[in-house]
Amino acid sequence: MKFLAMIFFLIFFLCGAPAPGQVELLGNLESYQQTPDGLLIQCEAQKSLEIRFLAPGVFRCIAASRTDTLPLLNAPLIPLQPAPPALQFKEEDLFLRLKSRDIELIIHKYPCRLTVLSAEGKVIHQDEPGLGIGWEDGLVQTWKTLIRTEQFVGLGDQAGPLNRRGQRFQLSRTGADSSAFIMPFFMGINPAGAYGIYLNSAAEPFFDFGSTTPRFFTFGCRDAALDYFFIYGPRPDQVMSNLSEILGKPVFLPRMMLEPHLSRANFTGAGILPQFNAARLNLLNSWDGAFPADSGQKMISLALENDLFLRYPDGERYLLSKSKRPYLLMNFAKSYARDWLLQLPPDLLPAAESPFFLSTGPYRNLPASLIIDGERRRKSVRKTAGLLELALAEAANLLQQRSQPDSRPGLLIDGGFSGVQRYAATLISPAAATGRVAGETIPHLMNLILSGGALSGIRFADHRADHGLASQLLPFLPVFIIPENWLARASRYQHHPTQEQAQILEALRMRRELAPLLYTLNWEASESGVAPIRPLFWYNPLDSLCFDPRFQQQFFLGEGLLIVPAPGGTTDSLYLPPGKWLAWPAGEIWKGGQIILPPEPPDKPALFLKDGAVIPRKIEKEDRQTLALEVFPQRDYGNFLLYEDDGVHRNYPAPRQRLTQFEFLWQKGKLSFTRTLMENHFSIGKRFIQLRFWGFPNPPRRVKLNGRKLKAPETDFDLERYYEYDPQRRLLIVHFEESGKEQKIEIRR
Repeated sequence: MKFLAMIFFLIFFLCGAPAPGQVELLGNLESYQQTPDGLLIQCEAQKSLEIRFLAPGVFRCIAASRTDTLPLLNAPLIPLQPAPPALQFKEEDLFLRLKSRDIELIIHKYPCRLTVLSAEGKVIHQDEPGLGIGWEDGLVQTWKTLIRTEQFVGLGDQAGPLNRRGQRFQLSRTGADSSAFIMPFFMGINPAGAYGIYLNSAAEPFFDFGSTTPRFFTFGCRDAALDYFFIYGPRPDQVMSNLSEILGKPVFLPRMMLEPHLSRANFTGAGILPQFNAARLNLLNSWDGAFPADSGQKMISLALENDLFLRYPDGERYLLSKSKRPYLLMNFAKSYARDWLLQLPPDLLPAAESPFFLSTGPYRNLPASLIIDGERRRKSVRKTAGLLELALAEAANLLQQRSQPDSRPGLLIDGGFSGVQRYAATLISPAAATGRVAGETIPHLMNLILSGGALSGIRFADHRADHGLASQLLPFLPVFIIPENWLARASRYQHHPTQEQAQILEALRMRRELAPLLYTLNWEASESGVAPIRPLFWYNPLDSLCFDPRFQQQFFLGEGLLIVPAPGGTTDSLYLPPGKWLAWPAGEIWKGGQIILPPEPPDKPALFLKDGAVIPRKIEKEDRQTLALEVFPQRDYGNFLLYEDDGVHRNYPAPRQRLTQFEFLWQKGKLSFTRTLMENHFSIGKRFIQLRFWGFPNPPRRVKLNGRKLKAPETDFDLERYYEYDPQRRLLIVHFEESGKEQKIEIRR
């Protein structure tokens, strides 16, 4: 059998595989050692393969060669040592098998390569036969079989369509592929489910998703071991949740970070229209990790003595020119640099209070000849792209914790490496955000989100940016920055907003209404790693139309709200995935699985409630506090867990949050809706609940609250407890005061 396998390998390699030049493949398995969490495998030519299971659907694969010059990368990973999952091991003539609850990993012996199967036996992911893993001139890569219907998303803020299939990417800070965020993670989707690959390398990682052949795709790096994590779902949300267990959960931002942000630099406020003064505006302090070289400060001299600033190979310090003054940039590759930073007096640092913007521009434009001295080895900038910004974000996060130890840090950043989401929300670059077409901007943003940047938004920093696009996205983005001149008077005689300013005002008003939803999704992201904004394919990953470029600007906010931006009439159709959908707030019900025309004018986003949706929003009234819930009960069950707190403080060591479960259930023609107070460590005062049930074709026969009948307004109008029915929109509204641990509404049709 071994002889036949070798013959097959030689025929395939010589006749069917691409000519790889002097590629040294991993070769045949020579020996192995079983460990509690996997296997240590020795192959030919002093090459090795280490397999370690971290969870039932997650394992780490490290393929190493004697020619590797860089150590394994640790900075992006969180230092966890999980208990290994239960594994079943079996050796056969041609294979080694490791089986967990969720997947089965098959290690082929001759030659050594990997195949991953689902629990049902479907191929999720496999090395291309006869190739597998190989080295050539310092480059290491792996070839993977490309499944015919497979789709790919991710890789940070690389421009291009949502689906990466058929494209090649070099994650670097130089050349045409230069990017702000180096996030070497992608998600693959095929009939066996969704899986993710995180390539743990900053050494010029590259990915080719079949740009030259439909047979296989490849990924790899230079001068380092091939170190990657395989992450199985099978649902996309499970992939992202498992990724967050490796790279860390997204930061839980304070509530003020949901408000509009303006740069504090050069801000006067004198020219702001009064209509915008009514809205809360956050002024951002900013910092880029630079210190004046000519300050004469004792602490700066101490840092120079300890070699804490970036330098050239000959020892000369790298100087950055800002405002005709020389600045030094911190070398955050040295752990002592962070400790030194925390000892600085306040006058050498910008204010560390929230909100805070970290500008990584100086680190993204460094000469490739600079040397990054870490604790272990000398590395060039080319091999550490994004890592300095990751360390900058960590340092700024610690500064805010020092300044406000009981409060949650509020940081925004416009560059970095995987793991930066632990410290800051991420923003795509201004140049990328000025596209006039939502179909260009949203996939750019979505791929950053799908790479682990769960709380990502847009920095609208160019005054020429499209107001129409911004006004349609501002209600839904986790974070954003807008330029001051969008809010300013055109002249001293202007008293009313322009049409563009009116659009921004309306978007901000809608954002305030959706604040309960946005804030809860922010909290959910910090707990699960799943982003508030989700692509169209999220709940239907095998629906090919969800990957159609015509519909890549559509996205979900949470589970139940579908948003279709269409500025300037650029989208003449939209796609509704299978299910039932309600055009909100018009009330028209649509059957899914079809392409339709947008029901809204082209200058407004089209909004749809998904069947089963429960969407909270805030009704702004001066005399009372009201929480509305938009409910589309076209399924047997639906729910929403609402999170509330003071918006500032941490929830440990003592809990300070309030959790309320809202859920509906259809049983024997009766609709029950229950409000249950799950945790109550935060007081909200007196509040009214307004339940808005969509899709009711007729008035209800009876409505009860905790067993007591409610009356329609025309018979016994009660401002505290009542229901009303809108036949035109087929909308039933139930209004009552929130009280007690549980309240139950029962509705008979």
